[in-house]
Amino acid sequence: MGRCMTRLSACIAGIVIVFVAGQLAAREPYGPRDFLAMMEKSDITYQVREDANLKPTRLNIMWHGKQAISTYARAEIDTRGSARIVIDEPRADVATIYKEAPSLLSQKKYDELIALYQRAIKADPDYFASWTFLGDTYYMREDYPKALEAFRKAIALNPVGYQAYYFMADAYDKMGKKKEALEAITHAYMLNKNNPRIAQSLERILKSNGMRIRVDRLEFPFAIQEKSTKKCEISFRTMKELGWMPLVNCLACWKMEPALRKENGKGVSSAMYDECIVNQVAGIEQRKRDGKKLLEKEGWLERAVREDYLHALVTWEIGAGIQPDIMLTLSKADRDIVLKYIQTFVFE
Repeated sequence: MGRCMTRLSACIAGIVIVFVAGQLAAREPYGPRDFLAMMEKSDITYQVREDANLKPTRLNIMWHGKQAISTYARAEIDTRGSARIVIDEPRADVATIYKEAPSLLSQKKYDELIALYQRAIKADPDYFASWTFLGDTYYMREDYPKALEAFRKAIALNPVGYQAYYFMADAYDKMGKKKEALEAITHAYMLNKNNPRIAQSLERILKSNGMRIRVDRLEFPFAIQEKSTKKCEISFRTMKELGWMPLVNCLACWKMEPALRKENGKGVSSAMYDECIVNQVAGIEQRKRDGKKLLEKEGWLERAVREDYLHALVTWEIGAGIQPDIMLTLSKADRDIVLKYIQTFVFE
């Protein structure tokens, strides 16, 4: 891939190398060679070194260790077809009915609690949360078929109500319906990936299906550190992992180059990550044509993009990590694609 990559390829022995890299006029789209040319023509110095103890770069850059989305959240479609998040709390008369629930629950008076939620539903039949709470009460009474019936009604009223999917998964699990439980908890996980309770339930249900989450899927064996405005240090765990250089070039340019830095300063862009991953996959495909053996993660990433899951990957893995409720604003068709991505590329 040009003069700079030829010099990089000579570093397998672990020698620290330096090349001067840099800046072209900002334009889109950027291809694999554009970033390399940008780095070669710049007055910014990119130093490449080996560090066996480095902390890998993660593209899913944020993890909320808490419930990130309200249980009362739903999506509302405006006249232009755009979706926005609405926190749909119970109206006053329903909220008054709900006030009796904690006492009944603490005393395990499930029949009375069921009657209470049925009153709430009679007052407002289209309020999804009442159906979710009713289903949860049937679940606690171990009447799983009626629980599932209520959860289905809640989901019909609010297709992005992750709590109903979460509770539904537990009901299926108690009934020994492993596949149905997995499908339901995957929906909940897709909608609210940062909820630790959903994550715990998912781990249990995956295990019962002989599966697990691939936790390192967007973790890469390099680190990019800005030393100054004119110097960037790129560390690889081992120089044998220079196959990740297309992704490194892209990320380093976005971090360092003035034109791209200004563009990136407007906020994290999904288009930026699209370019990062597309550049890496282009490099992977070139290495395949050259007869090089791919690492397992390289094959995984190439397959995900080749099978047209790039947008799902970036939206869910990265976008939802930063702004979890973005999933609630997607169309059903897009959510279904993300769901298929998770089932195919996140679970193993």
